[in-house]
Amino acid sequence: MSQTVLRDAAPGRLAASTKLDREIVGPPKPVVTLQPEGAALQSGTHFLPTLDGWRAIAALSVIISHWSLVQPRYLQWMGAAESKIWGGLGPGGVSLFLAISGYLITTRLLIEWENTRNISLRTFYTRRAFRILPPALAYLTLLGMLSALGLVFVTKSELLGAALFYSNYLPGNSMYTSHFWSLSLEEHFYLLWPVLLVWAGPRRAPWVALFAIVLTTLWRWWALPQTHLGAQTLQRTDFRIDALMYACLLAILLRNPSWRPRLLRLANPLVFAAMLAILVATYTGLYFHPALEEMKIVVQSALLPCIIVSTVLNSASWFGQFLQWQPVAWIGQISYSLYVWHKLAVAPAAYFRDSVFCFPVYVGLALLLAVASYYLIERPLINLGRRVAAKLT
Repeated sequence: MSQTVLRDAAPGRLAASTKLDREIVGPPKPVVTLQPEGAALQSGTHFLPTLDGWRAIAALSVIISHWSLVQPRYLQWMGAAESKIWGGLGPGGVSLFLAISGYLITTRLLIEWENTRNISLRTFYTRRAFRILPPALAYLTLLGMLSALGLVFVTKSELLGAALFYSNYLPGNSMYTSHFWSLSLEEHFYLLWPVLLVWAGPRRAPWVALFAIVLTTLWRWWALPQTHLGAQTLQRTDFRIDALMYACLLAILLRNPSWRPRLLRLANPLVFAAMLAILVATYTGLYFHPALEEMKIVVQSALLPCIIVSTVLNSASWFGQFLQWQPVAWIGQISYSLYVWHKLAVAPAAYFRDSVFCFPVYVGLALLLAVASYYLIERPLINLGRRVAAKLT
């Protein structure tokens, strides 16, 4: 999951980077706000607070969906359709994470390009390594220890696949590592897209992103009906890279003076409502028609980045304010650790399968693990990564 920092700005460059950051979305007043207190000012970094709120929604969608696997009896009062939609919150949350990642990473790289006329891949990958690896490796290490003690069952191959980020091509992962498929997909994106962006430059990058979108869509349209590809096809990078590329393309166009005025229309509440209605209708109406699965994926991949950016463009709206509400933003800040660690809360919560305590135990343990990971592992290593990256410049 991606961090909501737009730029690791040194104090001496804060004013300049703030000016450039505001150019993402046009006029500065309703667009990008500087978080008035907390981590943003303490670290000297510039945030898009609405992205924290979206990450909170994505993370909660995933853990609620996975809870339905622990306690399915609470879904029995629903019909088959409603139960399937409820369980589908997880994939929807992951798609939201992917859209955030594509938009945010591309924006950060373009800001660096505009400031220095250069993108340092060395510093980018240093920050990403310190951001992504410590919580994930800590989780997998603990999981391996629990497996050695016989408390959980995971195979060495799935631990290796998760650690080396190829889980989304590895069939038969257990419950404890199955969620690493999305981390693998995002890691492949981090490895490939910055290199392509440097190679193509900001002018040719939109065509690279568009080519990736068209190629992925055509490949998926042809291959989805091929049953030999298996049940986990939609977790593969070659089948989902367009979910990131749509967001990348939007981020590039938002920094283009000729495209920016047109895209500012996304800030219109009516446009936001229309996009949301189309997304919901597609999600619910086509979810039960496998033949139209490709259409659902395309609509979801294309609209989610636009919906996210619309709140960035109109952060003063009531929904933008909700996304910036401190409790919601805090969940967004710990969302990566929450996503990585929440599966360890599934087994203890299962002991309360027939009790109303199942959900509170599950969420409480997931939050406890996430908070410990964030404050003891994730945040200290992020700060260390920034210092190491600064020395490389």
